Amino acid sequence: MATRFGGLVLPLVALALVGCPANNAPPSSTDTATLATARQAVQKRMDDYLAVLRANQFDSLGSYWTKDAEIFENAMEIKDRATFDAIVAQEKRTLKLDSINLSTSEIFAHDGGMVAYQYGHYVEGFHYLDGKKPPEIAHNNFVARWIKDTDGMWRMHRFLATPMPAPAAASARMKAPTKGPTKAPRMK
Repeated sequence: MATRFGGLVLPLVALALVGCPANNAPPSSTDTATLATARQAVQKRMDDYLAVLRANQFDSLGSYWTKDAEIFENAMEIKDRATFDAIVAQEKRTLKLDSINLSTSEIFAHDGGMVAYQYGHYVEGFHYLDGKKPPEIAHNNFVARWIKDTDGMWRMHRFLATPMPAPAAASARMKAPTKGPTKAPRMK
């Protein structure tokens, strides 16, 4: 059966397979090392960010975010760095972070080690300085998109956090034991 493209199909397929090294070809050791370095740098940067949070050094938080950062958390959406800075200034006056623990499940780097996605979960506890509200503890899953900025620093570009579902109660997962032995129904 003749096709409209005639003899162009085979050369185009060959060109796609040979001319595009990304087609299922394993990365070179240099690429693997670059991506591993990016993953390590992102984890180090997150560890540094957490240290700043734990020290309640809110004035330093902005340097960990890009100018066009977007953050989506429960009941909060931030679309730019100016809004982020204003919220941080307000929180500095109204609350104190008591604890934060973050666990990274994985960091995936790509684009030659210039972009990385980090995901996992965190638990943070804080209290309000005026004492009018009870302390709060947030349990969240997160995804952070990091980019290596023009100055060579890794900064969060996007951050999405969603509440972690509460674990199912043990009683809901287990059936109550029945009294005495049970028999299988008889088949007729």
